[in-house]
Amino acid sequence: MEPLNIAIENLTLDTVIGHTYDGDREATVSLTLADAIVEAAARRLVGDRDWPDVTTRVRQIRDEEIRTRVAAEIEAALSGTFTATNQYGEAVGKQTTLREEIARVAQAAVKVDNRNSYSREGTPFENVIRTEVNKALTAELTELVKHEKAKVVAAVQGKAGELIAQAVKDGLR
Repeated sequence: MEPLNIAIENLTLDTVIGHTYDGDREATVSLTLADAIVEAAARRLVGDRDWPDVTTRVRQIRDEEIRTRVAAEIEAALSGTFTATNQYGEAVGKQTTLREEIARVAQAAVKVDNRNSYSREGTPFENVIRTEVNKALTAELTELVKHEKAKVVAAVQGKAGELIAQAVKDGLR
């Protein structure tokens, strides 16, 4: 058998090889050889199950890149120095780092100020502890009272049953 040879002359990527509907499926448009190649390649990529999910991988790469860049910016912000300013933008105080400022604010939150011994107001840290202890204590006591109440109700019901049974016996004699 003799091989089949096909010779195509004057064929370029812009050669119209047919017609297809536009994206809205409202009109027909010319289909070029380049369009057909792109559509076939896209169908091959989307239809081939051996390829990983491209969208998921792109998102992973994007997230890794963002994490790397944000981490660098945070480290620069924590390490870099700044001078605090007042509401008018005038420098107040000495140069400091964000780490030092965070430590200063945290220390102020737990620091006990005894300048006014008549004041019962605690530090924000003490107030949080007081609130959480009150919540825990209230929950525990509520559960304990509920349990004891159930025991009392059961005992009263048992005793009432005995008294009613005794009254019925006495009444039948």
